Amino acid sequence: MAALQICRFMGLHGFILTNSSTSLPKFQRLGVSIDEIIPIDGNDLTGLLTRYTKGHGIDVLFGTDSTDLSVLSECCNNMAPFGRCVTFGRRDPSRPFASISSIAPGFSRFAFDIVDLYQQRPAILSR
Repeated sequence: MAALQICRFMGLHGFILTNSSTSLPKFQRLGVSIDEIIPIDGNDLTGLLTRYTKGHGIDVLFGTDSTDLSVLSECCNNMAPFGRCVTFGRRDPSRPFASISSIAPGFSRFAFDIVDLYQQRPAILSR
C-alpha cells in the first residue's frame, strides 16, 4: 500500500491487479481506492483502464507472478510510456515474460520472488 501512496504523491496512475473479489474489501480497508484496483473477472480491461486513467495509461502496475499472461499482456498494452510493472510471488522460470516486455515505449518489469525475500530478509516479512 505504501507503493500506491508514493504513486499518488508523485501524481502517477498506480494499480493493483487482483483475481479475487474477496480481496477488494481488504484493499479498501487499507485505504486503496476502488479506482486503483483492477479486478480480473472477464470485464473489458482496456475500457476499464482507459476510463480509470482518462486515456493516459498505467504508470505503475502491481501484480503477482501467477497473473495470467493474457491479462498481464492486455494491461501492458495500456501502459503509459515508461510505465513500470512490479510483480511478486513465487517466480516460475517457464513463464515467458520477455514476450510482453516490449509492449510500451520504455516499459520495464521488476520482479521479486517472495521465497528469496524470506531467505534473505526474514525480518521484513515478520512485520
